[in-house]
Amino acid sequence: TVPEFVVTAPSPGATVFWQVVARDPGGLVQEGPVFELAFAEDETPPGFAGSPTIGSITPISVTITWQTTEAANARIRLATEPDLSDSTTFSEYEETDRVLFQSVLVDSLDAGLTYYYRVVIADEFGNQFAGSIGTFTTAEPNAGDLNDDGTVDFGDALIFAASFGSTTSDPEFGVRSDFNGDGVVNFTDFLNFASLFGTVYPQG
Repeated sequence: TVPEFVVTAPSPGATVFWQVVARDPGGLVQEGPVFELAFAEDETPPGFAGSPTIGSITPISVTITWQTTEAANARIRLATEPDLSDSTTFSEYEETDRVLFQSVLVDSLDAGLTYYYRVVIADEFGNQFAGSIGTFTTAEPNAGDLNDDGTVDFGDALIFAASFGSTTSDPEFGVRSDFNGDGVVNFTDFLNFASLFGTVYPQG
């Protein structure tokens, strides 16, 4: 009496055979013909659940984080030109695990330099999606040394704390405390400062 039954594909593109067998309360059985069915291939690429974001930034590294709509692996193309035309001069960073959430540390960068990047994701069936081009600037060579005494210490923490929560329109805004250059000194900048705390820079 039920006119339909939903079958979940064992895998995209799979071929299966199916048959309807009817049985009444008295145990009488009627078998229908056997049919062949080919499920459609998966041609839908994964997507981003929000754009990739920049996390901790140091003079030589940056953390890039993203979440996908389905399990996917990824690679990051890096460049110093806005159109990524020089990306072949940089090694691609790869994340081979197919997961929903990924965070990659990109290192061996130059201090105080603006970079451009693109995250390309792919599902297990080879469907790919290239995100938009993003940008970040690595921290200055003596990042975190806000009083320029050669060491990132408590004195610098006091200076950072004084500008915490400020924006570019506030008189207490400290541009050197805005590590990710987004115009506000917030918790992301605090994480950057914390990662640099204790660093001793060579003088002279």
